[in-house]
Order: sequence, then structure tokens, then C-alpha cells
Amino acid sequence: MTRPSAHREMPRVPGHWLLGSAVALQEAPHRFVAETGERHGGLARFRVLHRRLIAVTHPDYLRQVLVTRHECYERSFHYRTSRAIVGLGLITTDGPYWKMRRRQIQPAFRPEAIERVLPAAVLAAGEMFARWDAMRDGGRPIPVVSEMQTFTLTVMCRALLSEGIESESARAFGVALREGLYHVRKKNNSACPMAAWIPTGTNRALAATRRVFDSFLGPRLEQRRTAGAAERSDILENLLKARDPETGEGLPWQSLLDETKTLFAAGFETTATALAWALHCVSQHPDVAEALHAEVDTVLGGRAPVWGDLERLVYTGQIVQETLRLFPPVYTMGRVCTAPDELGGYPIRPGETLLLSVYGAHRMAEFWPDPERFDPGRFAPGKTWVRHAFLPFALGKHQCIGNTFALAEATLILAMIGKRYRLRPTVPFHIPAKAQVTLVPADEIPIHLERRP
Repeated sequence: MTRPSAHREMPRVPGHWLLGSAVALQEAPHRFVAETGERHGGLARFRVLHRRLIAVTHPDYLRQVLVTRHECYERSFHYRTSRAIVGLGLITTDGPYWKMRRRQIQPAFRPEAIERVLPAAVLAAGEMFARWDAMRDGGRPIPVVSEMQTFTLTVMCRALLSEGIESESARAFGVALREGLYHVRKKNNSACPMAAWIPTGTNRALAATRRVFDSFLGPRLEQRRTAGAAERSDILENLLKARDPETGEGLPWQSLLDETKTLFAAGFETTATALAWALHCVSQHPDVAEALHAEVDTVLGGRAPVWGDLERLVYTGQIVQETLRLFPPVYTMGRVCTAPDELGGYPIRPGETLLLSVYGAHRMAEFWPDPERFDPGRFAPGKTWVRHAFLPFALGKHQCIGNTFALAEATLILAMIGKRYRLRPTVPFHIPAKAQVTLVPADEIPIHLERRP
């Protein structure tokens, strides 16, 4: 890659005299940032109204910002907007406060805690399959997007709280969260975002989502904190026991609530979106489906999965990874420069906002030949690929704390579905992606099922 000299000015994208690139960014932010950076060697400046931004797409530059020079950058204002829903959690903070909380919460995600995903997934899958069989018997397709949202929320409830949730309640909760995430993105892209206390339509919608979260989780957390409550082996129990390794202090009540809301918000929508895309891709690629069926038949036979099966479900895991490459739920990350730095020979000044395109890095032909093709074989054992060109869970200190949980959940349910059903598409090959806070399918994905013998 060519390294320009420091005295040259970074390429700039021309735009409307007033709006700049606001319209293009609003219409398809995942594609705009990716294509803007790609056209200019991985870096380019652009303007949205009064805001001046930098599109960053090359994996080497992403690695520098997130890992090797992370001390020069902090999370941008985009993350703070989500505080209106989840409060001060791991995804909405940075600096010393974030470091303290991450240090305190990390033990709650030890391997033995993550194993809670298996019984939770098996129970949720059984309930889901009963619904699916009824739909299949009635000749109806499965609404994959909706069903994956219900499934992942049910798994979160069981793994985090040791509680089930009715499918209708799960859907209502999911609708509230998605509505809130929509308004987070709307506020982030607003020309003049209003302070949270001003009763705009967006702020009222965000407050309503927070009330749904608080009313659902607050009483459950309070009940678990009361003296004499039975101890349970779930993630919440680990959070209740979490202590700062330096001070020995536990999580204050509000922090416990905020971190629990953060885990729901981060772990529900992202995994559901990835699973919906994975099922769509499998349904459209018969060769991939056959390889999936062959693997699960060999590994699982006629039984339910056990934790040790994860390392044997190699191809199933490759499907999940390739889905995350093509459709990373978190498609862009925002960072603000806090100390002078240089990217590719161009100076980066304190106060400048960078949009790091995960979507763009995952589609660079330099790292991923024929990048638009769905090919799980890219991640086969023995294949080499540049690690920092694949970052669906970010890199460095802000790498997702729940990445192991998400990968295990997605691999297990994909194996269970592949063991039970053949997927028959009812829609064209290409489903447009729509950039909300996550990269969701633009429309519902209906899929017909056939029971496998």
C-alpha cells in the first residue's frame, strides 16, 4: 500500500455546498463510508453539514486506531447517544470509568459462565421448533428475522437471568429495543441533535425504550439482590458477585442495571441479525447446506449438542464467520482523535472524528478475493487470512466482551437447525442490507422448511 508523504492533504470528497455528503450517508451509511475510503486508498475526508469526518477502510489503519495507537483515540459521540437507553455501560463509556468496569465485569464471562449458553439455546430451540413445525404443517414459511430475534432474546433471558420469556413478550420487547436503536441512529445523524432533556419525538422515543428496559429488568435484579434469594448459576449471579480486583467493591445498583441492559442490547440484536443472514445464505447455497448437514449428522448423530461439540462443528463455525464477514452487524465504529497521530502519512488532529468501516475492511479484494461471494471455505483450517482484516467484534481493548457467547450461540443453533431441517428459499438471492444501528435485512426473510429424515 502506498504511503503518502505527510505534507500532502488527505483526499476530500466533494459534496453539496450546504449538506455535504449528508444525503448519501443517511441513505446507506455502511456503503458510503466503505466506498469513500476504498476509492481513496483507505482514507478520505468528507463533510456532513458542519461536521468534518474521516472515512477509514484499510485494515492496517483500523488496526492502528484500535490497537497499536489506541491511546490516541476514544469512542465518538455516537456511543454516548445510546446512554439514553442503557445508561453508563461498557458500550457507552470510555477512559478510566470504562477500564474500571471492564476489569470488574470480565470474570463474569469466564468459560464456565459462557457454557450457560448451551442449555439456554437447547431449551429455546425446542420452543422455536414447535412453532416452526406448526407453521410448516400449515404450509407457511418461517419469518426468519422475527424468529431469530425471539430466539436470541429467549437465550439471553435464560443465560443471563435463568428465566424464560413468552414468545409474544419477547417480540414486544424486541420491537421496543429496535425502535430505540432506530432513534439512536436518527439522533446520531441529526444536523442538530437536541439535549436528552428536550422533549423531541426522538428523545421521547428513547426514553420510552429505557422505561421498557427498566421495568423489565429492574424488578428481576432487585429480587435477585434481596437477602435469602436462591443462588443461580447464570451470568447475573456472576455480575452480582463481581468485585473490582483493586478495591474489592461490587457493582452499585445503577451500574448493575446499566450493564445488564447493555448486555441485552448488545447481545440480542447483533446475534439475531447475524443468524438471520446466515440462514438466508445457507438457503441460497445448496452446496453449503449439504456440507452443513453432513457435519451435523457426523458430529451430533441423533442427539442434542453438548459443549464439547463446538470444537468439532468446524464447518458450521465457518458459516458463522463468513456471514459475519459479509454482513457484520456492527458495520462502522466511531472514534475521536485525542492526541496528534498520523495515518498513512496523513496527520490526524485532536478533535477529528473517524468512521472505521468494518463493512469496507471485510470487502477489500486485497484481503478477500472475490469479496462479494459467500464462501465459508475462506475460514477453513489451514487457510491463511489477515486477522485484522476480520473484525466483527472490533479489535483491541474494546473487543466485544461477549464475543465467545455470541459465536457459541450462533454455531449451536445453526447446527440444531441444520440437523432438523432443510431450508428452501422463497425470496430472490439478493436481499438488500439496511443500516440501522446494526446491519439488518431490509425486509423479512421468509423460508420454507422441510423436515430431514
